[in-house]
Formats: sequence, structure tokens, C-alpha cells
Amino acid sequence: MISRQKSISGRGWHAFFKLIGKPLIMKKVYFSLVAAFLSLLSFAQDTKKVDVDINTKGDGGNWYASPWVWVVGAAVFILLLVALTRGSGRRAD
Repeated sequence: MISRQKSISGRGWHAFFKLIGKPLIMKKVYFSLVAAFLSLLSFAQDTKKVDVDINTKGDGGNWYASPWVWVVGAAVFILLLVALTRGSGRRAD
């Protein structure tokens, strides 16, 4: 006698989804619990008042904060770009 083993293909696709359905439900429950725990941790953060003092008086601050530095840098960049693109247009005779 040949013993009949029940396989997934013999039962149809609905049996496959029944087999994988339970682990998926547990994964969803686990993910929901972890997400809730992480949201509670994020709400439990200390809220400290941040005091930022911005010095705009020009008493030796950062050199790159001055607008003239950016204007000079942009001018040099444009001149360099023009010089490089004009030199590449020459043909070898």
C-alpha cells in the first residue's frame, strides 16, 4: 500500500495561507508592541530649554559668515570655470 501524505499542494493554496498566517499575526503583534514601547521612550525624553547666542557684531567671528567672502569666492569660481571651458574648445591641426 502506498501511504498518502498530505502536502500543501494537495490541499490547495488556502492551506498555505493558513500555515503562514499564524506566524505573521505574531510578527504583527510583536512589531506593534515594540513600536508602542519606542514611542513611549521618545515621549519620556527630557525637554531642556536650549539657549542659543548668535554673535552678529563682527568682532572676529567666523570668516566664512561674511557675505564678501562668498562674493569673491563665486567670482573666482566663475573665472576659473570660464578659463577651463575656453581652453578645451581648441582643435589640434
